Amino acid sequence: PYRRICLTGYDILLTVEDGYVVSFTLTKEDLVRIQASTDVCSTHGSCYLITGSNLIADVYDNQLQPITDTTPALLASEFIPDEVRPELLNFTLNLNDDLLVLTFSEAVDVSTLNVMALTLQSRSNSSDNETMSYSLQSSSSSSGNGDVVVIKLSPVDRDAIKSLPFGTDANDTY
Repeated sequence: PYRRICLTGYDILLTVEDGYVVSFTLTKEDLVRIQASTDVCSTHGSCYLITGSNLIADVYDNQLQPITDTTPALLASEFIPDEVRPELLNFTLNLNDDLLVLTFSEAVDVSTLNVMALTLQSRSNSSDNETMSYSLQSSSSSSGNGDVVVIKLSPVDRDAIKSLPFGTDANDTY
C-alpha cells in the first residue's frame, strides 16, 4: 500500500539540458498537495515517480517507455528537502461566521498549530502605546494540512474580540 499524487501539469518549461534532462516547475496546486502530504516525497526514500508513455517523446516521435504500476517506480536521483520556513501571507477575520482564515506561502502541518501564538492588534506597530491587542485563548482548527488554515473561533475568543474597540474593518485589524 502506497500513496500517490497525480501531477496535473506544469507552469513553465525551464530547460532542456544536454538533450537528456528536462526540468519543469510544478503548479502551485500540485506543490501544495505534495507539501501537505507526510508520506509522499517528504524524504528521499519516499520520493518515487511513475509515468505514462505520453509524458514526452524523442526527436523521432518515439513515445517514452512508461514506468507504471507493473514496473518498479523510479526513485529520485536527487532529493533536496524543504528547509524554507512558511510565511503568513494574509488573514481574514469573519466575525459573522466566527472564523479566522490564515493563508500561508506553502503547506503547513496543522497539527503543529498553536492558536495561543496568534494575537490580533489594532495597529500595525505593536510598540505604539495606543496599540490594543488580544491573543486567542481556546479556538481550534479542523483543517487538513495545506496552505490555508481555517480557525473556528471559540465563544470565549469571539466574544472577547467583539467586545474590543478594534477588529471592525481591515484598517484596524492586524
